[in-house]
Amino acid sequence: MKIFISHSSQDLEIVKSLVRLIRGSLNLSSEKIRCTSLNGHRLPAGVGTDDRLKQEIFDCEVLIGIITPISLESYYVLFELGARWGLKRQSSH
Repeated sequence: MKIFISHSSQDLEIVKSLVRLIRGSLNLSSEKIRCTSLNGHRLPAGVGTDDRLKQEIFDCEVLIGIITPISLESYYVLFELGARWGLKRQSSH
């Protein structure tokens, strides 16, 4: 996983545009981008969601947080961003 996008599912249009931009400009396959609410970038069926998210947040090269009024109300977004911050890793290289 190269890029993890933390976002609210209610911000899907913003996320779709961002993923198109990233894939087009960096020539990345869909498997390199985790975006849990976007088809082609979701978690695999049957995996333990919390454990998988923790691992991917730890392993990804870049974490992008989509910060909107809606995402600030999402516990998952806050947990994801906090987990990355707690790792003391930069969000980009």
